[in-house]
Amino acid sequence: MHRTTALLGATLLLLSTSCLASTLPSETSDKTPGEIPTHRLGGDGRPSDGDAPEISRSTGEPGGIVVMWPRMIPKDDPEVRDMAGKLQQRLKELAKATFPDAPVDVRPEPERVCSKSGCDGVALGAVITKRERGCAVIVVVGARGPAPLEMAPWLGVIKTKAAPPFREPPENYITIQEYGDCGKLADALGASNGSIGDDAPVVALLKDAMSASK
Repeated sequence: MHRTTALLGATLLLLSTSCLASTLPSETSDKTPGEIPTHRLGGDGRPSDGDAPEISRSTGEPGGIVVMWPRMIPKDDPEVRDMAGKLQQRLKELAKATFPDAPVDVRPEPERVCSKSGCDGVALGAVITKRERGCAVIVVVGARGPAPLEMAPWLGVIKTKAAPPFREPPENYITIQEYGDCGKLADALGASNGSIGDDAPVVALLKDAMSASK
Protein backbone atom coordinates (compact mmCIF):
# COMPACT_ATOMS: atom_id res chain seq x y z
CA MET A 1 0.00 0.00 0.00
CA HIS A 2 2.75 2.45 0.97
CA ARG A 3 4.71 1.56 -2.18
CA THR A 4 1.64 2.13 -4.41
CA THR A 5 1.01 5.53 -2.78
CA ALA A 6 4.65 6.54 -3.27
CA LEU A 7 4.61 5.56 -6.94
CA LEU A 8 1.38 7.47 -7.52
CA GLY A 9 2.86 10.57 -5.86
CA ALA A 10 6.01 10.40 -7.99
CA THR A 11 3.92 10.04 -11.15
CA LEU A 12 1.79 13.10 -10.30
CA LEU A 13 4.94 15.13 -9.57
CA LEU A 14 6.43 14.17 -12.93
CA LEU A 15 3.25 15.12 -14.80
CA SER A 16 2.96 18.50 -13.05
CA THR A 17 6.60 19.32 -13.79
CA SER A 18 6.24 18.50 -17.51
CA CYS A 19 3.56 21.20 -17.85
CA LEU A 20 6.08 23.87 -16.90
CA ALA A 21 9.00 22.96 -19.14
CA SER A 22 9.18 21.00 -22.35
CA THR A 23 11.50 20.49 -25.24
CA LEU A 24 10.07 21.26 -28.65
CA PRO A 25 9.44 18.68 -31.33
CA SER A 26 11.24 19.64 -34.51
CA GLU A 27 9.08 20.92 -37.35
CA THR A 28 11.31 18.73 -39.53
CA SER A 29 11.16 15.73 -37.19
CA ASP A 30 10.51 13.43 -40.12
CA LYS A 31 13.97 14.29 -41.48
CA THR A 32 17.46 13.50 -40.25
CA PRO A 33 18.16 15.88 -37.33
CA GLY A 34 19.91 18.98 -38.58
CA GLU A 35 19.24 18.17 -42.22
CA ILE A 36 17.44 20.66 -44.43
CA PRO A 37 15.95 18.73 -47.37
CA THR A 38 17.53 19.90 -50.61
CA HIS A 39 16.86 18.39 -54.01
CA ARG A 40 19.20 20.44 -56.13
CA LEU A 41 21.31 23.57 -55.74
CA GLY A 42 22.93 25.75 -58.33
CA GLY A 43 26.70 25.62 -58.65
CA ASP A 44 27.06 28.66 -56.39
CA GLY A 45 24.81 27.24 -53.69
CA ARG A 46 22.01 29.68 -54.51
CA PRO A 47 18.38 28.57 -54.51
CA SER A 48 17.06 26.91 -57.65
CA ASP A 49 13.67 25.68 -58.83
CA GLY A 50 14.57 22.16 -57.68
CA ASP A 51 15.10 23.15 -54.04
CA ALA A 52 12.81 21.92 -51.30
CA PRO A 53 9.95 24.42 -50.73
CA GLU A 54 11.33 25.37 -47.29
CA ILE A 55 14.37 27.07 -48.85
CA SER A 56 13.98 30.75 -49.63
CA ARG A 57 13.90 31.57 -53.34
CA SER A 58 15.49 34.90 -52.47
CA THR A 59 18.74 35.61 -50.64
CA GLY A 60 17.86 39.27 -50.08
CA GLU A 61 20.23 42.18 -50.61
CA PRO A 62 23.44 43.17 -48.81
CA GLY A 63 22.44 45.58 -46.08
CA GLY A 64 18.89 44.28 -46.20
CA ILE A 65 16.71 41.88 -44.23
CA VAL A 66 15.01 38.67 -45.35
CA VAL A 67 11.91 37.97 -43.24
CA MET A 68 11.34 34.23 -43.29
CA TRP A 69 8.05 32.40 -42.81
CA PRO A 70 7.86 31.37 -39.11
CA ARG A 71 8.52 27.80 -38.07
CA MET A 72 5.21 26.40 -36.73
CA ILE A 73 4.80 23.79 -34.01
CA PRO A 74 2.50 22.00 -34.52
CA LYS A 75 2.64 22.80 -38.21
CA ASP A 76 -0.87 21.49 -39.00
CA ASP A 77 -2.70 23.64 -36.42
CA PRO A 78 -4.84 26.27 -38.24
CA GLU A 79 -4.66 28.68 -35.28
CA VAL A 80 -0.86 28.50 -35.29
CA ARG A 81 -0.80 29.11 -39.05
CA ASP A 82 -3.06 32.14 -38.74
CA MET A 83 -0.88 33.61 -35.98
CA ALA A 84 2.28 32.79 -37.97
CA GLY A 85 1.15 35.00 -40.86
CA LYS A 86 0.43 37.90 -38.52
CA LEU A 87 3.68 37.28 -36.66
CA GLN A 88 5.65 37.53 -39.90
CA GLN A 89 3.99 40.88 -40.60
CA ARG A 90 4.99 42.06 -37.13
CA LEU A 91 8.60 40.98 -37.79
CA LYS A 92 8.53 43.03 -41.00
CA GLU A 93 7.28 46.08 -39.11
CA LEU A 94 10.00 45.65 -36.49
CA ALA A 95 12.68 45.35 -39.19
CA LYS A 96 11.46 48.52 -40.92
CA ALA A 97 11.28 50.41 -37.62
CA THR A 98 14.82 49.37 -36.70
CA PHE A 99 16.36 49.97 -40.15
CA PRO A 100 14.05 52.34 -42.08
CA ASP A 101 16.32 52.50 -45.13
CA ALA A 102 17.09 48.78 -45.40
CA PRO A 103 15.36 46.73 -48.13
CA VAL A 104 13.08 44.14 -46.55
CA ASP A 105 12.15 40.95 -48.42
CA VAL A 106 9.19 39.01 -46.95
CA ARG A 107 9.14 35.34 -47.97
CA PRO A 108 5.92 33.36 -48.50
CA GLU A 109 5.00 30.14 -46.72
CA PRO A 110 6.83 27.77 -46.33
CA GLU A 111 10.17 29.52 -47.08
CA ARG A 112 11.91 29.56 -43.71
CA VAL A 113 15.63 28.96 -44.30
CA CYS A 114 18.45 30.44 -46.39
CA SER A 115 20.12 28.55 -49.22
CA LYS A 116 23.28 26.52 -48.77
CA SER A 117 25.66 29.50 -48.99
CA GLY A 118 23.52 31.72 -46.77
CA CYS A 119 21.49 34.84 -47.43
CA ASP A 120 22.97 38.12 -48.68
CA GLY A 121 20.84 39.97 -46.15
CA VAL A 122 20.19 39.37 -42.47
CA ALA A 123 17.78 36.45 -42.00
CA LEU A 124 14.96 37.22 -39.58
CA GLY A 125 12.50 34.53 -38.53
CA ALA A 126 10.70 33.00 -35.58
CA VAL A 127 9.50 29.80 -33.98
CA ILE A 128 5.86 29.87 -32.85
CA THR A 129 4.69 26.96 -30.75
CA LYS A 130 1.43 26.06 -29.05
CA ARG A 131 0.73 23.57 -26.26
CA GLU A 132 -2.90 23.37 -25.20
CA ARG A 133 -3.70 27.08 -24.54
CA GLY A 134 -0.10 28.07 -23.99
CA CYS A 135 2.00 29.71 -26.72
CA ALA A 136 5.60 30.79 -27.06
CA VAL A 137 7.38 32.89 -29.70
CA ILE A 138 11.13 32.83 -30.18
CA VAL A 139 12.74 35.22 -32.68
CA VAL A 140 15.63 33.78 -34.71
CA VAL A 141 18.25 35.98 -36.40
CA GLY A 142 21.16 35.06 -38.66
CA ALA A 143 23.87 37.38 -40.00
CA ARG A 144 24.79 37.45 -43.69
CA GLY A 145 26.22 34.21 -45.08
CA PRO A 146 26.36 30.80 -43.36
CA ALA A 147 26.31 32.23 -39.85
CA PRO A 148 25.14 30.61 -36.60
CA LEU A 149 21.69 31.63 -35.43
CA GLU A 150 20.91 33.79 -32.42
CA MET A 151 17.61 33.60 -30.54
CA ALA A 152 15.56 35.75 -28.19
CA PRO A 153 12.17 34.96 -26.62
CA TRP A 154 9.36 37.33 -27.59
CA LEU A 155 6.72 35.48 -25.59
CA GLY A 156 7.37 32.92 -22.89
CA VAL A 157 10.49 31.87 -21.04
CA ILE A 158 13.04 29.61 -22.71
CA LYS A 159 16.31 27.87 -22.04
CA THR A 160 18.73 27.36 -24.93
CA LYS A 161 21.37 24.65 -25.28
CA ALA A 162 23.59 26.68 -27.60
CA ALA A 163 23.42 28.92 -30.65
CA PRO A 164 21.98 26.73 -33.43
CA PRO A 165 24.43 26.11 -36.29
CA PHE A 166 23.55 27.48 -39.71
CA ARG A 167 20.51 25.73 -41.29
CA GLU A 168 19.79 23.53 -38.28
CA PRO A 169 16.25 23.66 -36.87
CA PRO A 170 16.39 26.16 -33.97
CA GLU A 171 13.63 24.34 -32.10
CA ASN A 172 16.10 21.49 -31.48
CA TYR A 173 18.04 23.88 -29.23
CA ILE A 174 15.13 25.24 -27.19
CA THR A 175 13.39 24.15 -24.00
CA ILE A 176 10.23 26.07 -23.13
CA GLN A 177 10.23 26.79 -19.42
CA GLU A 178 7.06 28.88 -19.38
CA TYR A 179 4.37 29.45 -22.00
CA GLY A 180 2.42 32.64 -22.55
CA ASP A 181 -1.34 32.82 -23.13
CA CYS A 182 -2.42 31.99 -26.70
CA GLY A 183 -5.51 34.19 -26.43
CA LYS A 184 -3.47 37.22 -25.44
CA LEU A 185 -0.99 36.51 -28.24
CA ALA A 186 -3.81 36.32 -30.79
CA ASP A 187 -5.23 39.61 -29.49
CA ALA A 188 -1.81 41.29 -29.66
CA LEU A 189 -1.25 40.08 -33.22
CA GLY A 190 -4.71 41.23 -34.23
CA ALA A 191 -4.20 44.75 -32.87
CA SER A 192 -2.29 47.36 -34.87
CA ASN A 193 -0.06 48.23 -31.92
CA GLY A 194 -0.44 45.18 -29.68
CA SER A 195 2.70 44.23 -27.78
CA ILE A 196 3.87 40.62 -28.12
CA GLY A 197 6.64 41.02 -25.56
CA ASP A 198 9.81 42.94 -24.86
CA ASP A 199 11.17 44.22 -28.19
CA ALA A 200 14.56 45.28 -26.80
CA PRO A 201 16.34 41.88 -26.92
CA VAL A 202 14.98 41.24 -30.42
CA VAL A 203 16.09 44.64 -31.69
CA ALA A 204 19.53 44.11 -30.13
CA LEU A 205 19.95 40.79 -31.99
CA LEU A 206 18.88 42.41 -35.24
CA LYS A 207 21.36 45.26 -34.83
CA ASP A 208 24.18 42.87 -33.93
CA ALA A 209 23.46 40.74 -37.00
CA MET A 210 23.37 43.79 -39.27
CA SER A 211 26.68 45.01 -37.85
CA ALA A 212 28.26 41.57 -38.33
CA SER A 213 27.02 41.49 -41.93
CA LYS A 214 28.95 44.59 -43.06
